[in-house]
Amino acid sequence: MKLKTAAIAAFLVMLASAAWATNLGLTAGILLPLGDFSDHADTSPYVGAHWEIQDVNARGQVALMSFVFQGGFAFLQTDGSFEKALDALGESGDGRYFDLGVGVRVHSAALPLFVTAGAHYVNLNPAGNAGAINGVGATVGLGLQKGTPQLKLGVEARVNVAALEDDVNLQHFLLLATIGLPF
Repeated sequence: MKLKTAAIAAFLVMLASAAWATNLGLTAGILLPLGDFSDHADTSPYVGAHWEIQDVNARGQVALMSFVFQGGFAFLQTDGSFEKALDALGESGDGRYFDLGVGVRVHSAALPLFVTAGAHYVNLNPAGNAGAINGVGATVGLGLQKGTPQLKLGVEARVNVAALEDDVNLQHFLLLATIGLPF
């Protein structure tokens, strides 16, 4: 027990004494459903936010690896034929998607490229009166980020896969533009 307490205390001291570079930003783009998800939803607008944290060494150099906390929301556009079927049944044609995740981003030392991987919580409220379903998933992506000390701009492509309740598997592709404020 004493060893566990000492390890936690050492980690907290290290965390408190470290210098960090952070980037708080907004994300906007499109969600492209894949697989069975594409039978019920079309390309939909996606908006979100992210917070990236990078270690800074004693010389002021920012580490190539960072931690990213991110989340987003989409009003799901319904496939035309599916929407007509829902209207005939008197059900709502509106669907919603929400995700919240954490991941690691590795930046290239020579180019403004990065690779990201992480895990996320997903809440899907599909069109119709089925109700919301929840689950967890994984995400991998590739991006380009360029900027100044005052502003970072980027684009990112991510593939998300999630296992939801009721044996629902969800796959989609996100194509995103980001703007971030380093501090």
